[in-house]
Amino acid sequence: MVKKSQKTEETRDKMVHIAFSPSEKKRIKHYAKESNTTLSEFIRQAIYDKIMRIDNPEKFGHVYNEQRLKEIEENQKQQLKMQELLIERMRVFNGINETMEALKPTLSIKEKQKQCEAITTFVKHYKRITLSQLEKLTNYDRNIILECITLNTNLILNEEGEVFLK
Repeated sequence: MVKKSQKTEETRDKMVHIAFSPSEKKRIKHYAKESNTTLSEFIRQAIYDKIMRIDNPEKFGHVYNEQRLKEIEENQKQQLKMQELLIERMRVFNGINETMEALKPTLSIKEKQKQCEAITTFVKHYKRITLSQLEKLTNYDRNIILECITLNTNLILNEEGEVFLK
């Protein structure tokens, strides 16, 4: 049995005086009641919570030491390198886009050749075919069909809108 005169770690015989305004005290009492503790115990828990946060900042996201600052600096350097790499890749991508744009006329010429060959094949097969029928069979725009007829000297378009071979 522990006598009153004996001091142990559990004995709370030291007083700390803290001054609060009436509204602060009322608010703290309210939260203490909500926590099912006494006002003294609530304040004691708040102090221990603050101590724990100071002792273990990494658990609470509050790290203010040199090592953490170096980690942040290293992360920023890595992000900068990644950003530079991204910028370089964007330059390469833009170069590829410019090359593709330059090649588009060549590609469209090959595509037009294929379109004209398809139109010529249909005209050969049907002997005489209207522009409307060619549009339906090929799914080409009328202007593409007319361009192919103009380019191919073997194809003739008569006044009735029929296309045939010379």
